[in-house]
Amino acid sequence: MEHFDIQPSQLIELASFDATFAVAPGEEEDVKRRYTTLLADDAGTKRLGTSSTVYRVSNTECETFALKVLKADDLEGEERGRMLPLRIQAFIEEHRTQAAVSRLAGFPKLYGLGMIDDVPAILMEWIEGFTLKEAVAQLPADVYGRVGATAVAGIGIGVLEVLARAGALDEHFVHRDLSPKNILLRCDCVPLERQAAENIYDVCLIDLGSATVEPADTSLTMVSNIWRNGTPDYAPPEMLATDMPDIARLRTSRSIDVYALCSVLYELYAQATPFGHGMTLAVSPYRMKTEHDPMPLVPRCDADEPLVEAIMAGIRRQQDERIGNEELLSRLKSWAKGHEAPPRQASPCECPRASNAGTAPQPRRYSRRAFVTGIVAGAVMGAGAVALGTAAVTTKGFGLFAPRSLDDYSWDELADLSARISAAESDEEALGIAREAALVDGDGLIDGSRLKRVTYNGIPAHVRLVGIAHDDLADGTGKAGLTFMFDEVVATKPMNDSTLATGAWKDSDMRAWLGGSFIDHLDADLAAVIKPVIKYTNNVGGSEDPASVTTTEDSVWLLSYCELVGARERLSFSDGFRFLADILNTEGKQYAYFREQGVMPQSNHPALIRNQEDEPDYWWLRTPSPDVSLSEGAVNFNRVGPNGDPFHFATAATDEAGVVPGFCI
Repeated sequence: MEHFDIQPSQLIELASFDATFAVAPGEEEDVKRRYTTLLADDAGTKRLGTSSTVYRVSNTECETFALKVLKADDLEGEERGRMLPLRIQAFIEEHRTQAAVSRLAGFPKLYGLGMIDDVPAILMEWIEGFTLKEAVAQLPADVYGRVGATAVAGIGIGVLEVLARAGALDEHFVHRDLSPKNILLRCDCVPLERQAAENIYDVCLIDLGSATVEPADTSLTMVSNIWRNGTPDYAPPEMLATDMPDIARLRTSRSIDVYALCSVLYELYAQATPFGHGMTLAVSPYRMKTEHDPMPLVPRCDADEPLVEAIMAGIRRQQDERIGNEELLSRLKSWAKGHEAPPRQASPCECPRASNAGTAPQPRRYSRRAFVTGIVAGAVMGAGAVALGTAAVTTKGFGLFAPRSLDDYSWDELADLSARISAAESDEEALGIAREAALVDGDGLIDGSRLKRVTYNGIPAHVRLVGIAHDDLADGTGKAGLTFMFDEVVATKPMNDSTLATGAWKDSDMRAWLGGSFIDHLDADLAAVIKPVIKYTNNVGGSEDPASVTTTEDSVWLLSYCELVGARERLSFSDGFRFLADILNTEGKQYAYFREQGVMPQSNHPALIRNQEDEPDYWWLRTPSPDVSLSEGAVNFNRVGPNGDPFHFATAATDEAGVVPGFCI
């Protein structure tokens, strides 16, 4: 295999292509046409790596991609025969790792793995922006030209928030090679200048050649004889040796990324790495970092001491001595909250022309909230900035400044979005608003990997978006814009404290608890924006009459069988039980998220599995079982099973099961 060197404007044909997404039957040719015939851009734009090169390419529809091609021209003779298969193995492993985080904000979207002749290539999203190494000169600086302390904290917060999203994955992700070259500040949505002004950085982590998503991956630094180490100036000692005790466990710890990130922040603040650039010329980096402490990081002023202490807490020899990801993020946010972002350095065209001009005037700073509500209009200095501000008003800010993740929005911002969607004159317009705000992808599908953090009764939890313009508002003014559902079991309770002879959901203790005590223990900013909606339920219990389905007004509620799985065919029930379809199908309609996930009425599905303390558990539906309730002489409610089966686990109201609520804003 020879290294494939792509030239400007060169036509590239992938001989094979394995997509990382599901391809529907009949769409194979469309996928092949979209992803296998590519053209390198005219300028020959590329990013060079140690063992690969990333080229900017486009397809016949003018969509832009990044094509990462393995290179092997540095291998010769016997070494080539021994090392090349291992390097290919490592490259394919990188593709697998990237697939695990591809749908998360903060990582390039992955499309697939292909071959150019016999050279493997990864096709992914091309991200416009600057590596942190390239961006340093454009970050806010103090009078001595050093990166401002607030910007240092802002960069750290941006990276840690990306790592936090990856930390929510079932698979254990560690990047293991964070460095200024592998931290990208993307600028395709928000210009770097504005990110710096607001101290909110759109961070993307790239080059996952050393990353792992395995719970116990021993190939961190080496696959056979291929070194996959972190960059010596930033990597912790466990990344720089193979004979340390308990090395397999050490190399799966998230503290690896804490050490590397704090080393990067140290360099931004001090203009030198913790052990000095070029230390490898004098001594083994491993020995240096295990036998010596980093050079002290001296605060520039008293106010910077908490920031400096947080950074130094991550650069410790032993993993158990380092600060954790969450604590580091909390300390950086706490420090940054009390410090205004410094004035950005004005470009020459923005400087006042008067002869007595000193420093450029500090621009007005606008919060994301201001852009969300559309109150900024042409107030930013400079003709280009005025045009940008006007465009932000036109799209309510989301087309240009949309957060990259659901979790980036505040509940007030989501409530504003929901109101806009609710006021839309058509489903198409509503979906367009959601697309502008990155709540759905380009095809209008809800991204199943995006969650928003909440707390209930002080306990962390997550919610996911399941519906857009779905539920009827109780006040009769139209549809609630956004519907959410908890992603974990938040409590275990009976549906009712005593046996229900009749009445079902409408009269249950569960409904009263969700509408009262439960809301009282939610985050106050979330509780303030929840809106009551109309819910349809069989409120009789044991019945063969569809008229048993009546309405309630609920702020927080449990989902129905039909809202999860959609309408069920009458003929799917045996003769004598087809009344069940008439009743169950009247309790609402399937939410978009579950429809897009392929949830069906008569089978279990992983999208319906909910955990209680990391173990799959039963969880209640508000739907009573009409036939079981008739036979038992008391109301029995349906539950979803631990395997994601939503139908076969009806039980008495007095039994206990998990609570997984939904709500609208």
